[in-house]
Amino acid sequence: MSTAQLFRTTMKLNDRSGKYRSEVQAMSDANYLHKSLVTGFFSHLAQQEQDSLRSRSGMLHLPIMDQRGRVQAIIMQTEANPAPTDSPLQIPPYVEIASVAEINPVLEEGATVQFQVTVNASVARPNPNGGRGIREVVNNRLDAVEWWNKREQAMGLRTDGRVSVSDTSVKFHSATPGRAPRGWVYSGQGTVIDPQAFAQTVINGLGRSKAWGMGMMIFKEVK
Repeated sequence: MSTAQLFRTTMKLNDRSGKYRSEVQAMSDANYLHKSLVTGFFSHLAQQEQDSLRSRSGMLHLPIMDQRGRVQAIIMQTEANPAPTDSPLQIPPYVEIASVAEINPVLEEGATVQFQVTVNASVARPNPNGGRGIREVVNNRLDAVEWWNKREQAMGLRTDGRVSVSDTSVKFHSATPGRAPRGWVYSGQGTVIDPQAFAQTVINGLGRSKAWGMGMMIFKEVK
């Protein structure tokens, strides 16, 4: 069985910092936050100007917000080392790294895991005018449940109904009105039925809008 080591970095934002107070609104914008993370940690990976640093680093992230929509903490998952000794970080001074842990997403078949993931789920609909289908965002809970059920086996998981589905309580923000995507939170317990498929789910993330902080599956093996 192959291994695919990942890094999970937990960051806290120091809200006592004057710099934080001046940038808190900007950091609560998904585009600004995403750019700050990829350039702050992984600008050294760029070989050409048009390179996607998120793709090169394998970055997925989840902002933790308070009820006013302000980012309080960030969980980031990457394939690249977030703190290489030969490349100084360029993150804002109020972003404090609480921990960096190495995780292996390749688990044994039959392993039990607890998981949570926020997904911008979408489905393909037939185009009434012919041609390519139309991709629509899932906007109700019934469709969100169906979205998960249709894809669960491909994720390498079997939950036997042990998954809850809820809308995100705090919306993701955007400087562009109307652009913030909707996220569905899937959480529960499942059994790994295909270790490689589960590993790819963790590595690649789920759904769309990953630059908005969606798609990263946080999991813990239950012994």
